[in-house]
Amino acid sequence: MAFILLHDLVLLSVRGELAGQRIINTFGYLVTAVAPPAGQASFFDDADAYLATGGGFYDKLRLCLPTNYMHRESWWQVIAPTRFAAHRFTHNEPGTGAGLSDSPNIASTITRRGDVANRANVSSLHLAVPTTVSAMANGMLLTPVLDALNDFCSYIEDDIPVATGAATLTPVIPHMILPNASVRIDQAFPQDTVRVMRRRTVRLGE
Repeated sequence: MAFILLHDLVLLSVRGELAGQRIINTFGYLVTAVAPPAGQASFFDDADAYLATGGGFYDKLRLCLPTNYMHRESWWQVIAPTRFAAHRFTHNEPGTGAGLSDSPNIASTITRRGDVANRANVSSLHLAVPTTVSAMANGMLLTPVLDALNDFCSYIEDDIPVATGAATLTPVIPHMILPNASVRIDQAFPQDTVRVMRRRTVRLGE
């Protein structure tokens, strides 16, 4: 059995589909408190259940996403200092945002920052976005989308309490070589312009 240890680096991959395209959004967490032994299977069961609580992380995320987007799975995985196999959770829940999207290549962007001012401590999250007239105009996101994104940003910044091991997952910008040097995300905020979805087409099945 694999266990969760202090300062393990954890990756959450939210895997969805839109118009036949797979879209993967990732969130990094550092284990900043844990009372061992805490088995990975029960730990991630509890973590995913917490995010799936009504009105919680997943619900707020799906409010940012078009109604023809489908959140298929969430994968949880310890990726450093030792990389373990992912634990998969099925969701199959649609987006609940401001209408449909007619293109999987159009995105909104959330900027995530740590408290240190350098390029190693900033990351971006590209989310599928509704393309209706109530969602965007002239390359700018409109109030319904921006309100949903701002609401979700507060959840990006929050710790995740995990019952197994009385543990805490802290949101970070991951440092793969030195996990304990990962920088806590202190700020998350949306950009008001429409962006193009970033694509990664190799090793998607890992």
